Amino acid sequence: MSAAAPRRQFASALPFGFALLLGTAIVVAAWSARTRDDTVDAPAPLAAYELRFEDNPNGSVSVYLDSDDVLIEVLQPGGSSFVRGVLRAMARERRQHGISPDAPFRISRLPANRLLIEDPTTGRRIPLEAFGPDNVAAFRRLLDAAEAGSAASVSGA
Repeated sequence: MSAAAPRRQFASALPFGFALLLGTAIVVAAWSARTRDDTVDAPAPLAAYELRFEDNPNGSVSVYLDSDDVLIEVLQPGGSSFVRGVLRAMARERRQHGISPDAPFRISRLPANRLLIEDPTTGRRIPLEAFGPDNVAAFRRLLDAAEAGSAASVSGA
């Protein structure tokens, strides 16, 4: 009979322990959501370019190297869906904060061939390697075009 008493005590304490664990998990989740910092600690970039994106009447998007207003790429309608999706999300955040859509975005090449896109106006930073190599390649093409456009503007071509 003495062995049955501890089992009953354990069985009655089990729901209380579960409720305490669940309550703690809810408090921790709520606290982390309120104190979340969306910034990404990134190493110093090897190269960084500010690019401005303009919608065209035919549905294409012109990409300009902001420092020299050099056209470096035209994203055709129906293509570059990942780039367009990232830009739409970042533009939506600007609208929510009442920020002009005309400011450039910054694309940076980091060590280990990683890429980062950031919005200097909102502070949003997105490490692109999280989206897979094909999607990173779309932004890498823009970065390569920016580097070529920058070199061409410096040489006077």
